[in-house]
Amino acid sequence: MHSMLRHTLAISLLSGLGLFTTPVSAQPTVADIMPHLGGYEWRARPAISEKLGPDADLTLMEIAKDTHQPNYIRFRAIHLLRLYPTDRVAHFLEDTLSITPESSFLRRALESHSAAFATTRPERVERLAGDLLSHADPNVRIQAAQTLRSLKSTTASTLYRQRLERVPDAWEREQWQQ
Repeated sequence: MHSMLRHTLAISLLSGLGLFTTPVSAQPTVADIMPHLGGYEWRARPAISEKLGPDADLTLMEIAKDTHQPNYIRFRAIHLLRLYPTDRVAHFLEDTLSITPESSFLRRALESHSAAFATTRPERVERLAGDLLSHADPNVRIQAAQTLRSLKSTTASTLYRQRLERVPDAWEREQWQQ
């Protein structure tokens, strides 16, 4: 009895001092991430990725795909994916861009893809943005054009200039150039 009590006290003491901890899962749950996506004046801070850990991208992708979540939560999850420039995030965003019909979601996915991969995989960003230049929604075309303009590539610059000449509406052409 005394040894059991001593063992329990020792574990309590060590736990209280932080010397005895239980392993924490590498991937945070949706409940772990949701507080980082809320708030009226929400801003993405790079320190969030440090708090959430290296596998938070898996949970962020889960949230972004969940059509039961409000769009602003899904958009914020997409936005935070730029903090995880991994192959799985690249594939997720590329798949999202190829199958998503929602224009507002497309624009945000392209923006995150570009922010995460413009310097490490510019050819992939260039290809995706180039494909979206012919999208039916002018706002998607504008985002794609602005993405191409931001790339430091001769191919992207040439594609941008060629397509700009064919934009029929002056207001859209003006937006491309901002």
